[in-house]
Amino acid sequence: MNSQATLQLTGLNVVIHPGLSLQDIELSIRPGEVAAVIGPNGAGKTSLLRAICDELESSAGRVELNQRNWQQWPQQERAKIVSILPQRSTLEFPFTVNEVVNLGRIPHSTSAQENHRIVTAALELVDCAQFAEQFYLNLSGGEKQRVQLARVAAQIWSTQADNRCLILDEPSASLDLAHQARIVEMIRFFAEQGVAVVTVLHDLNLASKCADKFLLLDKGKTVASGSAEEVLTEQIIGETFGVQAQVGTNERDGSRLIIT
Repeated sequence: MNSQATLQLTGLNVVIHPGLSLQDIELSIRPGEVAAVIGPNGAGKTSLLRAICDELESSAGRVELNQRNWQQWPQQERAKIVSILPQRSTLEFPFTVNEVVNLGRIPHSTSAQENHRIVTAALELVDCAQFAEQFYLNLSGGEKQRVQLARVAAQIWSTQADNRCLILDEPSASLDLAHQARIVEMIRFFAEQGVAVVTVLHDLNLASKCADKFLLLDKGKTVASGSAEEVLTEQIIGETFGVQAQVGTNERDGSRLIIT
């Protein structure tokens, strides 16, 4: 595995509001690694992703993409290798599902035929091929979420780009159990291609199925970081989330199993 990080956060400090700040956040994600940002409500998880994407101004520290300051990347060039799913995706135009997913191909100069191939594959990846010609606004909340996931997948589908990065904020929101499993498959699909993935997840069991490393936040501070064995312990979960938990091993895939 490439030893150089695709995404590197160093000493990142961000004022979210007068009562909450991200403090000295450190995170390094190499090609093919998946990092899950976890923590209770109000911990600063979404704000961290917004700070990474330069939507929130940092007061100290830096964010580097492929050893280059995030802000130094031309937007068009960065959009070819970074794809972002925000917590809420608002779209009020009467686009078909195909048209929505094609928005992910805007940064690229690939042919219409190649774009069609990629969009079709992205829709199949998230189990939305059957909706391709339907109007996006007529879909349910969970179906819309899957279409947005296909859009961000299509944006970084190319295997010939530089080290790519996928940033997902609560990608499993509104999804049923079967399609939550699809999220794991999608994340691992891109990780196996060498894409660095950072995702906010509330479900610790879901996070343990797809992540290689964890960043646990509470009140803007890092509580723990590292592997599942280091972070997802009964003591740390109890102290951070205020619940009694039993932690074991999922016999099917070897992931951590948290029972509350």
